[in-house]
Amino acid sequence: MKINNKKVTAIAALTLISVFLIAIVISAAAPAFAAGKQYVFASSDQYFTEESMAALDAQAQSVYDRFGIECYFDISEVSLEETDGYAKSVFASRGGSDPGMIMVVTADHVITWVSQTIAPEFTDEDMEALHNAYDKPETYYDAVAAVFSEFERILTERGFARTGSSAAPETRLIPEDRQRPLLVDDAGILSNTERTEVEARLNELSRKHSFDIAVVTVDSHDYYGVTDYADDFYDYNGYGQGDDNSGIMFLIAMDTREWHITTTGKGIPYFTDAGQEYIMDKVVPYLSSGNYGGAFLEFANICDEFLAQAETGDPYDIHNLPRPTLSWKYLPVCLLIGFLPSFGITKGMKNQLKTRRFQSRANQYQRKDSFNLYNANDTFLYRRVTHVPRVESSSSGSSRGGSSTHTSSSGTSHGGSSGRF
Repeated sequence: MKINNKKVTAIAALTLISVFLIAIVISAAAPAFAAGKQYVFASSDQYFTEESMAALDAQAQSVYDRFGIECYFDISEVSLEETDGYAKSVFASRGGSDPGMIMVVTADHVITWVSQTIAPEFTDEDMEALHNAYDKPETYYDAVAAVFSEFERILTERGFARTGSSAAPETRLIPEDRQRPLLVDDAGILSNTERTEVEARLNELSRKHSFDIAVVTVDSHDYYGVTDYADDFYDYNGYGQGDDNSGIMFLIAMDTREWHITTTGKGIPYFTDAGQEYIMDKVVPYLSSGNYGGAFLEFANICDEFLAQAETGDPYDIHNLPRPTLSWKYLPVCLLIGFLPSFGITKGMKNQLKTRRFQSRANQYQRKDSFNLYNANDTFLYRRVTHVPRVESSSSGSSRGGSSTHTSSSGTSHGGSSGRF
């Protein structure tokens, strides 16, 4: 049999090229496969969709990236007595390593286990908080997301921070001096001109009132609640002036389109809950329309107004919020709106009287001898007096005004409010 050398050579070349291309595809895909570690497991696909499980894995990965601590969740559907040993064995079978945590849901129990390295830092209250986080939501996805968020909150509160492949508790200190500028545009949503204008205004007003007014934009707060994120950003970057670190910070997260205001020191009584609601009623329309530079300038200017009022000794609150002023330009419009209906009504009434003539006396309308009055008197019959109690105004509820407060992970007292745009 005669062998065609050219044909054999061509086949060999094609084979080598195919092998080379396959190797390239596999090598390119390998990092992606390696990065997608699984943290959430379930014995049946009835609990999670592929999309929700991927989102939960991403949340757990975010916790690991931040703290170097793994957190797992497993639905086993087995029936057994509650034992830490079982949870520990599941943790090991899922590839968990120290330090780490796992919550295992069985047919009988919900078991939470933490590894030896971090166990001393977790109190009974912490474990109860994790279980409560799981119990409250109605769906499995929301329950697991709440558990991971609560676990992250505990790690933050205990001062954990990533150190290589493991983590250990450490004390985070609040700097004595501010470490970041008053405008931090990490999301990159402002133009150079807007950035210069907003930062100049913030610096001017902060010097004028000896009170920090800061604006921060971020792409994402990485499953870290926007309130906690804003509070910690303020505290651990040393914002605020004076012994009480007085200031106000306005933060927006672009991924969730959330905003948060956090206040400290004099900022708490100066910017009450009602005052913050007033401010955001003015600012949110700018955010919703994408005019971020305008939103931040509006925020700064209203803060200037509020601080000036607070310096008089009577800060703006529910009883004395600024009243909107009506421009004189609206006066002609208001007059015209009132004139047109009244003119039409009187014109119609006049038209109905065309058949009448003016009479100086009523002789034409009175019938002769139709009415004779012979006697008249007034007789008092009885008296009835009704007493109505006066309703006192209540000081409860929203009419009380003031500021609601909470404590951040650093132990600092903060006021604040949140919303979406």
